[in-house]
Amino acid sequence: MVPYTIDFLREDGSIHETRIVMCEHDDAAIDHAGGLDHQHAMEIRQGDRHVGLVPPVSPPPFHPTRRR
Repeated sequence: MVPYTIDFLREDGSIHETRIVMCEHDDAAIDHAGGLDHQHAMEIRQGDRHVGLVPPVSPPPFHPTRRR
């Protein structure tokens, strides 16, 4: 297991929060970040190496309820 850094980014790209997670490989770190709830993008690094960027999750579309 190696440490990966997940930076939670604000809308302007600045870092809102940083978490360190222990994962076996890059794909596991990307999967871990993808399962986290955050409204903006997340950048994943292992040391100085850029591993990936998880895009923001789009909110579900609004569907008004019909009233009778």
